[in-house]
Amino acid sequence: MNTFLAAFSPNIKTNYTSYDRVILRGYILWMFSPANLINFLRKQGFNRHTNRVMRIFTDQLNSHIEKTAKALNIPILWWPSVDGGTNGDKLRYVEQHYASKINKKNNHTYCIIADMESSSSYATRELTAGSGKPWDKMYKCRKIVKHYYIYFHDQLLGGPCYLKLSSYFPFQPEFYFNGHNVIRLAMDKKGIAYRKDENAFNRSYPS
Repeated sequence: MNTFLAAFSPNIKTNYTSYDRVILRGYILWMFSPANLINFLRKQGFNRHTNRVMRIFTDQLNSHIEKTAKALNIPILWWPSVDGGTNGDKLRYVEQHYASKINKKNNHTYCIIADMESSSSYATRELTAGSGKPWDKMYKCRKIVKHYYIYFHDQLLGGPCYLKLSSYFPFQPEFYFNGHNVIRLAMDKKGIAYRKDENAFNRSYPS
């Protein structure tokens, strides 16, 4: 038995059966190998795998997000990470300026926040072989690259949730939602009266 439970179980009067904040990180496994990434670029028709070549895919992703946001009238905001902003600050900003003002029960995108953050990535360096022929060496590294936080309300998970996307190889995604919002939606659906203080639910009884 868990040592904490063994020591304190007589004093525990409630149990907790829900997740709090849930973060799911996605990986395209074959993109975490330089050899596989080089093979991918060759299949796309590139004989070389320079930083400039890899930048083409970043530019395509940036263009797609910007065009889609413009078409759907979704604001893209730059986050001042240089001032010490964190993911929690972003979430509170969206809750204050968007989620509290837009009361929608269906799926709805609030905004997109762009930020420069460190991420696992790749870079290339041009070397010269013994024959004098140049060749590109690809290696893993960490880079400061643009990340997109797409904040939205989901009709099943509540909100704000976010989908985070790195704009550079290997394009790592991250998905976040708050389990307490799921509980809130379930209680609303069943007509259960309650008062929510931060992450605490207090049952409301008729006076």
